Amino acid sequence: MTDEVSIIINSFRADTIYRIHVPILSITPYQATGAGYFFAYPDYYVERNNLNMYLLLLTVRGTGVITYRGQTFLLEPGNAVLINGLEYHKYLTQPGCAMWEFKWLRFSLKNMKDLDELYSRFDLTVFPAKSPELQGLFDSFIAAVDTRDEQDEIKLSAISGMIFSILYDEIRSSSTSIRSTNTLIAKSLQTIQKNYAQPLSVEALAKACYITSCSYIRLFKHMTGISPYQYLIRTRLSESCVLLENSTDSIVAIAEKTGFSSQNNYAKQFRRQYGLSPTQYRKQFGFVRVMKVEHDPAQINE
Repeated sequence: MTDEVSIIINSFRADTIYRIHVPILSITPYQATGAGYFFAYPDYYVERNNLNMYLLLLTVRGTGVITYRGQTFLLEPGNAVLINGLEYHKYLTQPGCAMWEFKWLRFSLKNMKDLDELYSRFDLTVFPAKSPELQGLFDSFIAAVDTRDEQDEIKLSAISGMIFSILYDEIRSSSTSIRSTNTLIAKSLQTIQKNYAQPLSVEALAKACYITSCSYIRLFKHMTGISPYQYLIRTRLSESCVLLENSTDSIVAIAEKTGFSSQNNYAKQFRRQYGLSPTQYRKQFGFVRVMKVEHDPAQINE
């Protein structure tokens, strides 16, 4: 791939706005170099690097697919991303999406590196940008970007400062919310680990986190990679392994102690997780040998 590859299939709605700007003042904190409001059809596609400017994208409707800094992610309505044009990046209309409607602002590298580093502290790739005031400032920026007057140039830099200030507040608020949610999920994990033998429902666990069941499941999977039910089953199975290895309890008793509804259900889940039955596991790994195991009624149906 060459240093600068830009493939743009010219597929825009007629009212698409595209403006290039050449800064006339070097003293302004932020220097705009372009702006636009794109209505991009499904075949819109851009790929490049070594672009000597920063790009701020904000989705209004539809969805874009962004590849940047080793990640590929969706840019959905009300979300923004700040891209350093010197780094490889690619963006396109999401396959299956009839139109990606987005606003974009371009800035020279002046002062933007520090801003980029400030935002990166929040460990967020996609930034929330839902404030109506922020949306209006994007429109004001786009309307003013092709001016050639020094006073308007100062005004344009001021609008930029307001945009980045509001965006920073939204990012900080979102980051705080994410950390708070992660803390709640972490506490929920502790609840499951402590009460795994008791009947536990997703509804009760979600209620303890003050969120809906759907949100709880989604956030739980995002944090752990598995569902709350899978986590509970794995916790119960793990605890049962301790009993199989270190006790003479029957399989029925172990199933009951670790929260399974029946010995058959326990054996089914155990074999699915470990590839062998509880009895086989005990024979292979148990430190305490159960005498006359062939007469133990707990071994039936395993």
